[in-house]
Amino acid sequence: MAFPSDWTVRRDGSHYNGGKEWFGEGGRCDQERRLRYIDRYYRATRTGERQWIVDGVACASADEAWDRLQAPPVFTPEELIALAVMTDEPTDLRDAYPYEVLKGLTNKGAAIANRGRYVITDAGRAAISDKGEGEKQTARPSAQTRINPR
Repeated sequence: MAFPSDWTVRRDGSHYNGGKEWFGEGGRCDQERRLRYIDRYYRATRTGERQWIVDGVACASADEAWDRLQAPPVFTPEELIALAVMTDEPTDLRDAYPYEVLKGLTNKGAAIANRGRYVITDAGRAAISDKGEGEKQTARPSAQTRINPR
């Protein structure tokens, strides 16, 4: 299954260094924040490939990435605790929670980070409201969620 034709991806300014073997640039889908990619360029062969990433986990193909997007993200207990304190106001949480927890929330589209300040998204609010109901966690971030850098 191909991604919807109206989805767009753009570089997000991230750079990756694979040593002498490869280098790369990363990006994210505008419509689905859980979907990221790394374009790897191999020095020896001068070829490239795109690696798709969903919820912070690498996928073998675009089809596998699409399949993973069909299931809601799974949050750890630590991530749910961090989500419970997030608000719509940008808040610096770097000293309060481990990097892995905050990165997991941004990878799963539950939070948006800008200069160390985190804001909860609609997907994060859905995860908090679903945690006690025993239902599947549904998460789709809103395109309207914005951060105001200070």
